[in-house]
Amino acid sequence: MENSNREKLRAHNIIWNASDDYSYQPDFEGYDSQGRATLYGNYITGAVHKFYDYSIIQEFFARLKTDPEHAFYEDLTWIGLENCAFRKGLRERPVLENLRREYSNKVINRQIPPCYYYLIDEIKMAHFHRVLGEESEAREKVASILNELEFDESLNTEQIIEKVQNIIDTYFAVSNPRYGRNLLSAIFSSKNKLQIGNPFLKLRRAKLPSRSRNNESSEVRENKKKEGNKTLWRGFMEYTNKKSRENIQNLYGNSLLTEAQIQTLESTLCVDNHKGCHLHFTRGDYSQKSLMGTEANYRLKAAIDQRELNRDFFHSNITINTNTIIKLTNIIKNTMLVDL
Repeated sequence: MENSNREKLRAHNIIWNASDDYSYQPDFEGYDSQGRATLYGNYITGAVHKFYDYSIIQEFFARLKTDPEHAFYEDLTWIGLENCAFRKGLRERPVLENLRREYSNKVINRQIPPCYYYLIDEIKMAHFHRVLGEESEAREKVASILNELEFDESLNTEQIIEKVQNIIDTYFAVSNPRYGRNLLSAIFSSKNKLQIGNPFLKLRRAKLPSRSRNNESSEVRENKKKEGNKTLWRGFMEYTNKKSRENIQNLYGNSLLTEAQIQTLESTLCVDNHKGCHLHFTRGDYSQKSLMGTEANYRLKAAIDQRELNRDFFHSNITINTNTIIKLTNIIKNTMLVDL
C-alpha cells in the first residue's frame, strides 16, 4: 500500500508539472505492469489539461456515459489526444521524442497493461508501431480508424470532440449519446421544444380542439404539459433500453432469457449503485442478423482474442490473488476466534 501511495503521488506530480496546474485533480493515473507511474503516460494526461479546454472533454465523457460502451469510447478518445498533445508539448520539451519512443516500446512489449477492450488494444498497438516507424499487422478497418485518430496539433478542443464523435458515428453507430443529450434538453428546456411526432420516439400528440383549450384553466394546462413530458420521457427510456438490449446482443450474443425474465431479475438486482445497469446471460451464439456482413468474422475473432487476454490476465495474477484470499481468510478466522 505504501508503494502504491508513493507511485500515485509521483503520478500526480508528473501530471501537475505537465499541466502547470497544481489544483487539478487527475481523473486517473498511468502505471506500468509493475505498478510504477509512467513518465510519458502521465505527462500526456497533464498536457491535455494544459493545451485543451478540459471541461469540454469532461462534458463529452459525461455524455458518453449514457452509452453502455462509454469506457471504450473514452479510451478511443485518449489515443487521439495522445497524438496531438505530444506534438504541442514537443515544442517546449524536445525530450518527449525519446520518452514517446520508450513508452511505445513498453506498450508493444506488454510492459504497459493491455486495455480491457481487445479492439482498443489493437488500435493502440498499431498506433505505437507507427510511432516507431514500424509496420503493424492491424486489419484494414483498424488502420482506417487509426488514420482518423491521428489528430493534428492545430485542432482545438471542439474540433477534436467533433472528430471523435464522427468516428463513433461512422464505425460504432449502435447508440448515439449525442442524441440522448439533445433529446433530454428538448424535453425539459423551453428553448428547444420537441417537435410533435418526433420520429425518434415514434409518438404522436393529439391536437385538442381550440374551444377546449380556451376553457381550460392554467393549472389544467400545466398538468397536461407535465403529463406530456412524462410520456416523452417514458418513450425515451423505452427506446434507450431497447437499443441497449440490441447493442448487448450484437456484441455478446443472444440472450438465454426472455425479456420478461431479464426485467424481473434487473428489478431485483440492478438497484442502488447498479440502477440503470443491464444483465445479460448468453452462450455467445449470434443471430443471423448480427452476423450479416464483414463484421461477423471480426466479432468472433475479437471474442476469441479477448478470451485469451482474460485467460492470460487470470493466470499472471493467480498467485497474488490466491495469496490475498488466503491472507484475508486467516484475518477473518483470527477475528472470529478473538470474538469467541
